[in-house]
Amino acid sequence: MSTQVRIWEIASDFSSSTLLRSFKYPHGFVLSMDCDSTGTLVAMGSSTGKLLVLDIDGGFVTHNLRGHTGLVTPVRFHPSKPAVAAASADNNIWLWDLNDNSHTVFANHMGTITDVVFTPKGTKLISAGRDNIITVFDVASLVPLITIPTIKTIDSLLLLPAETFSVEAIRAVKGFVVLGAGEAGRLAAWDPETGVPVWSEATDELKSLRFTNIFHATKSEQLVVVNEEQELLVYDRANLALRNRVIGNRGDVIDLVPLHSPAAAAAATTDAGAAPGAIPATAATIAVMTNSERFELLQLPSLNAVSVRGHGDVVLSAAASCDGRLLATASKDHTVRLWNVTDPFGHKDESSAVPCVGICEGHAESVTGVAFGWRTPSLLASVGSDTMLKLWDIHIDEETGKATPKARGTTKAHNKDINSVSVAPNDKLIATASQDKTVKIWSVETLNLTGTLLGHKRGVWSAQFSPVDQVVLTASGDGTVRIWSVTTFTCLKMLEGHGNSVLKAVFVSRGMQILSAGADGLVKLWTVKTSECVGTFDKHTDKVWALAALNDGDGAITGGADSVINVWEDTTEQQAIRKKEEEDQRIIKEQQLQNLLANGHHEKALQIALELNHRQHAYEIVQHLLATSPEPYPAPSAAWRLVSSLSDENAARLLCFARDWNAAARKCAAAQAVAAAALRHYDVERLKQIMGAGLPKLVEAFLPYTERHCKQLERLTQSAAFIDYTLGCMGVSLPEAQPATVLAAKPSLEDAE
Repeated sequence: MSTQVRIWEIASDFSSSTLLRSFKYPHGFVLSMDCDSTGTLVAMGSSTGKLLVLDIDGGFVTHNLRGHTGLVTPVRFHPSKPAVAAASADNNIWLWDLNDNSHTVFANHMGTITDVVFTPKGTKLISAGRDNIITVFDVASLVPLITIPTIKTIDSLLLLPAETFSVEAIRAVKGFVVLGAGEAGRLAAWDPETGVPVWSEATDELKSLRFTNIFHATKSEQLVVVNEEQELLVYDRANLALRNRVIGNRGDVIDLVPLHSPAAAAAATTDAGAAPGAIPATAATIAVMTNSERFELLQLPSLNAVSVRGHGDVVLSAAASCDGRLLATASKDHTVRLWNVTDPFGHKDESSAVPCVGICEGHAESVTGVAFGWRTPSLLASVGSDTMLKLWDIHIDEETGKATPKARGTTKAHNKDINSVSVAPNDKLIATASQDKTVKIWSVETLNLTGTLLGHKRGVWSAQFSPVDQVVLTASGDGTVRIWSVTTFTCLKMLEGHGNSVLKAVFVSRGMQILSAGADGLVKLWTVKTSECVGTFDKHTDKVWALAALNDGDGAITGGADSVINVWEDTTEQQAIRKKEEEDQRIIKEQQLQNLLANGHHEKALQIALELNHRQHAYEIVQHLLATSPEPYPAPSAAWRLVSSLSDENAARLLCFARDWNAAARKCAAAQAVAAAALRHYDVERLKQIMGAGLPKLVEAFLPYTERHCKQLERLTQSAAFIDYTLGCMGVSLPEAQPATVLAAKPSLEDAE
């Protein structure tokens, strides 16, 4: 709960949002809110029994309504009158008249009221409570017209026209139907005139979750239900079929595994340049492991999700078979489970969408890593905290779909916990990374040790084979990423740059680049050939545990302890195209600039010089325009015409140039002319609009040099007066035309010094 209230402006296409106002609610926590039909008022119920009505545009309180006992939870505006209904711990509904702050009371519930809604004309009020009833009140007489038993608690109500549904039982209702969402994942509908239940649904998967709210998305004609785990369940408005499930709160994301579609996976297995674990562009399903005994399958870009349960403890790692049929998950319950993921979103019931088809048992402690063969879907390797490496043969019964795992070998691989396991692209070698600071290479055929990679100073978190070379990539707690030869078992390259442990590293761009993720929350991109870090990305605020390649290594997906999943796209080609286009445009504008200068069109030339960010060209043009003006130098009218003819972007750039010119005495006259023109003709608000947040810094940079120039001018004036006085005492006078010559010379302050 929070005492902070924020008012946002959301773009019409929902692409962006802007914070308009933020303030602290003065009376405890805000528990419920509702906006009136005009969108100008918002009512807020609090934990202290007070109800405030706030003007959204003005940001001030219009009504402070007191009298409720305890928490004020459901709040609802009357659809046509200046009135608001609110319920509190006294199990009554108070209808407040905002004209005179008077109230009337509706009483019929014996338990806490969870929600209230008005009929469209406002003649009836419908309420639900924890006493497992729905009550329909007559607003005029305050009399309960009908009481509907719900058997289970209803937490949220929604009133919709019955004729808009395609479900026959609901369409038979005359007028409106009441939809309720609540306990045990139940979604139901009643006829508010007769109290008869007309429709109900509660799937086995959702029975363990309470529905807390239901909304009508009018633009998409969908119903959105929120459950107690902050998941969004999207139902089709017409037939009430579950269409989408969006996970709202995941906890720590500890592993991400892209899934293959069977057809696309078959094509990928023939591509020798694709990175292990990379998926083709046609696939868009990710297995997400969180700090939970369940995992989810997330569909991109729709964010549709299926939650899968089966393990008895936290799922730590997962791997997808190369044929796209199986997903293996490793858990703290000492088992590896095999799941059929060929059609995870084609079932209405989530319990049958991703069935468990096999269990690998044999580890004595937590299973921390699992990997399928890159070309052999029946090969599976698993490692755990028991320091053991196990190889499995997976046989799938084509008739029943059941998978029968058979252990083909077991060996003690390390002296401490093993963090990860990886299979080579040719399915002949296996790499294991451990907390004992080593990475070991094993033969798949004999399970014999072929080599040990020594050099890391702390535990090694991950190891992965290159898709194009005979090397292994490792990430360690010592903050380094290393590339090792699998023939000589020596370190070929060491990449340093993370400020903390490196938790995962993978090959991308067909083995030409490396992505690494660290406990510092950073994702870094490295070029293998030069060992240089070419990009650092800070879209995470906590440890980045999960990292996987996407789209044949042309993209990636990351997840971390901040519960955020980021999808990354390789934009190298697009950036090269954009850079070439910008260079072509620059060459064209350079030529235009030279042509305009040659033809004497200095004002247009200035605009192009500013667009090209040419500081010296811009100075020369400004100096020429001011010097050739019929006004005395520095020609204030000419300077204003110059500034006012520019766009806001170019005007801001010219002022920044003037700031830089002002630092040099030789160029300060032009800078002062530009600044004076802007200050004389622009008010402060207009300058803020042009310069934005950079206006204070601009002024701060101008002031000290301007003060220095003024002092130099004072000394110059004093020197000139002394010379005049001396010449006068000597009886020598200057010709009358001389001052004009001096004025035309326009000496700089440096010359005067």
